Amino acid sequence: VYTGHVGLLYHPQVIPPREAPASLSDLGNAKWKGKFVIFPYTDLYTAYALLYGKSRILTDLKALMKNGAVVDTYPSAFRRFTLGEYPMILITSAYYSQAEKKGIPARFKSLDFAYLTTHQLGVRKNARHPNAARLLVAFMSGPEAHRIWENEIGNGNAFYPDSYERQLALEAQKAGLKSFRWAEWPGALEFMGSKASEELAKEMGMILRGQ
Repeated sequence: VYTGHVGLLYHPQVIPPREAPASLSDLGNAKWKGKFVIFPYTDLYTAYALLYGKSRILTDLKALMKNGAVVDTYPSAFRRFTLGEYPMILITSAYYSQAEKKGIPARFKSLDFAYLTTHQLGVRKNARHPNAARLLVAFMSGPEAHRIWENEIGNGNAFYPDSYERQLALEAQKAGLKSFRWAEWPGALEFMGSKASEELAKEMGMILRGQ
């Protein structure tokens, strides 16, 4: 019913677009010390382990924390961004749309790869009114609901050519970035349900807590 990108939201008047970080590793550069917020969601960082290996994401997170990264949730990080407290935050692209609607200067950039998310609706087995539920799902993924999602809520849909999400996808493609989706990357879903994934999450969580 809508899609998203996970990446970097930044203030172009503070961080010139030509200088904006292109990778998670770049945030470890001393020039960005204390100027960014990162999210605490270890499952999202797991994608980096799948693409580049466990050691790299652990090294990157340690470097980011050493460089003064603030760890905060999406809503709180966005509030701090809108107040001008931090010029760069790791967040989902829906907040890019919200920033634009509020008239706040903002740019969104994929880091390392195009990190794509797809948000769906389903119908529960043995639903009391399954046909009505299917009609609702069909409406929520259709063009009229798409306009409501994007114009009123801020969530775009890359499957519609007029969406800002499609534009972000094209920008990442033009930059030559790989695309990652959990449902499409080989072995990704299987890894998320494994013991190795749990252990990696614990390691990343300790780093993000400064331990």
